Amino acid sequence: MIDWDPMVRAHRAGEVGRLRTRRPASSADRAWRAVVAASAPFRLGTRFRAVPDVRLYAGDALIASPGDQLPGPDDRTLDDYVARVAGRAAGGFQLVVTDPGVVDYALWAEVRDLARGLLAQIGVPILPVVSELVLGTFARTPRGFTRRMHCAVVTAVLAGRLRTRIWRRLWQPSPNEIRDFDAHRPDQVATARAGDVMYLPADRWQIGRASCRERV
Repeated sequence: MIDWDPMVRAHRAGEVGRLRTRRPASSADRAWRAVVAASAPFRLGTRFRAVPDVRLYAGDALIASPGDQLPGPDDRTLDDYVARVAGRAAGGFQLVVTDPGVVDYALWAEVRDLARGLLAQIGVPILPVVSELVLGTFARTPRGFTRRMHCAVVTAVLAGRLRTRIWRRLWQPSPNEIRDFDAHRPDQVATARAGDVMYLPADRWQIGRASCRERV
């Protein structure tokens, strides 16, 4: 069981929160199997409005038809896949699987149980709860800044390390055109490792840096 009290306090204060659990929210191996299963039809061709949805970014670019750049049966582990694909994307890569629980009930149940403990204390949101599996090695989030105006984000790190720089306000009106963010000190930096759960409130600008293979 997770003690959600630190997250509840962060949510009510509108602040970033992080807590350390005794074990990751799900097995990294289980999550990897779900990624491979979800990717299978996309390796054969581009699909639209599919559930689950799989998208691969190389640097800032969305790969329209990634084919065998997606995980497949020959990628026995997450580390095998990272080693195979990372060399093709000089700016790093990010693979996003939306609604992975469709292909793995046990994984869906783990996500449900994780969310249930927090929502029991803060209430059920009126907007849909969306789950994603995200993996990659990237120095910054593809396509620049991320901001979710009306949705908080709860991230459970299963492997590796995630470092997130957070700003309350930006210094230019067009975030997608900003390239000089390294020159602007963030208001906060949050680091999460395997076993950590991080809470980011809505309405914050953020850029993430991730390493799948780093075990810390």
